[in-house]
Amino acid sequence: MAENIKKVVFMFGAGASVAAGVPDTYAFVEEFLNNISDPDKKATTQKIINTLKKWKGEERIDIELLLETLTKLNTKESEPLLQFYSQKEFVLGGDFEKQPIIDDLKNFIKAKAIVPAGKIAYLQPKVVGTV
Repeated sequence: MAENIKKVVFMFGAGASVAAGVPDTYAFVEEFLNNISDPDKKATTQKIINTLKKWKGEERIDIELLLETLTKLNTKESEPLLQFYSQKEFVLGGDFEKQPIIDDLKNFIKAKAIVPAGKIAYLQPKVVGTV
């Protein structure tokens, strides 16, 4: 006879990792921008961030929107909506290499998000006495 085992699954929001030293999705953008040493990459990334802030009407944007935007810029020829516009002027000026910025951003996310097990001990289940 099989045991009746109940499993409990917890879902955590993005802020659950902040206590482990991982930046929240907005701080990721600020830290990434401050981490860019190449002046051209930094200027281009800042222009993209400023454009997104203006578009969203917000003071900050999150890392997910930045990565999604860079990825779409990298593959803009395959974006179906662009086929419905006649003006195809690129407001960032000229064409720039997006893939190096995308790679830098993904590596930055990995470096910040992968933390030693000791930093996430607070997520371990607590054994509580039974009644």
